[in-house]
Amino acid sequence: MRPIKIMKEEEGNQQRRWYRGRYKWKFLEHRGPLFIAECQPLPDGVSFYYDEEVAFFYAQMLDHEYTAKEVFRNNFLTDWRKEMTPEESMLIIDLDKYDFGELFNLHKRRVEAQHVQGGETGGRGIITRWKEVRHDNIITWLASWTENMQSSCEYITLHASSKLKGEKDWEKYEVARRLSSYVDQIRSQYYQDMDSKEMLIRQRATALYFIDKVSGGRDFLSETAGPEGGEREGGGETADTVGCCSLRVEHLTLHRHLGEDEYVVEFDFPGKDSICYCSRVPVVKRTSTLNKYLSSLMPGLTAKVFRTYNASITLQKRLAELSCKSDGQAEKLLAYNRANCAVLCNHQRAEPKSFEQSMASLQTKINSKTQDLAQAKTDLTLAKWKAKGPAHATDREEGKQIALGTSKLNYLDPRITLA
Repeated sequence: MRPIKIMKEEEGNQQRRWYRGRYKWKFLEHRGPLFIAECQPLPDGVSFYYDEEVAFFYAQMLDHEYTAKEVFRNNFLTDWRKEMTPEESMLIIDLDKYDFGELFNLHKRRVEAQHVQGGETGGRGIITRWKEVRHDNIITWLASWTENMQSSCEYITLHASSKLKGEKDWEKYEVARRLSSYVDQIRSQYYQDMDSKEMLIRQRATALYFIDKVSGGRDFLSETAGPEGGEREGGGETADTVGCCSLRVEHLTLHRHLGEDEYVVEFDFPGKDSICYCSRVPVVKRTSTLNKYLSSLMPGLTAKVFRTYNASITLQKRLAELSCKSDGQAEKLLAYNRANCAVLCNHQRAEPKSFEQSMASLQTKINSKTQDLAQAKTDLTLAKWKAKGPAHATDREEGKQIALGTSKLNYLDPRITLA
């Protein structure tokens, strides 16, 4: 990962002094967040006999795949029963016996009416019940609240295309780029530490090995070594993620022999977005707090820096293999998406429910454009023939009594013809 020089050194130093500063902004104006409007009572033509606001939450998702999942339905019913009276909770024990159809149809009518009317929606204006209004120009989030499911802090942050986010990302990638000067020494050291007489040093070396080597190709561990610093920006707690140092015994199965491989570690745990991660990784036989040690190896080094470094190196190598300068824009985009490290970084998602429909629509467009292209090629051939036809006819007419071959071969300098 060699640095690309795009400006003079003094110009670069002058323009990049922003990341050293403590203050992130001088003046900030935003128009959010947008809060949901107050619940509107059901109209006379729609009937539902229990707490209608909570029931309406469920009815709005009636066409979503979640409502077909038993876990989701049971969780909703458990939360809904908390809002019921004792008499109601005795009656409502099975969602399948209650018809949410009228509520769902009402929701669809409201959505359609909103699309027709357009313009601004509700939930605007000055809010008088803020927990706190803070002017703090050393942070970059816009609003924060306590999430009611797990009591964790959630944040509204700047868009990825914003200047402040771009500056922060630039600094992140610069730290990862600096790792290229240290990584060989770090790898050599943790291999030596695996033979240390001290248990803690061996454990630390093994953890670092997993962060670097295992996650280098199948990156699910170097997302975090556990809470880095203990808190998120702005004072919130870190997300409860499974990282290298928070893997538990039930997440791992050790195999002395598995297939053609020896010493295989099998990982099986819920990863990002609760998508199950399953992987079998052969490891070195001797592969038998971390953040402070990482900082001592290189200023600013964390487990996440390994993730960024390994992903960037992999992307660079894959792009070199999959693309060439003569490729068109579409081919370059395809090569980039193929080289992208999303799969390696375990950034997975469930297949969109409209995927088959969108692919069928795309294939229809491809077939239509293919037919149009064939017709266009035919039209182009005819147009070229029509353009050349009269000239050919005139040439034959004028040369019907003239022998041009001898003069062409013997007397006419071909360099004049080419010039």
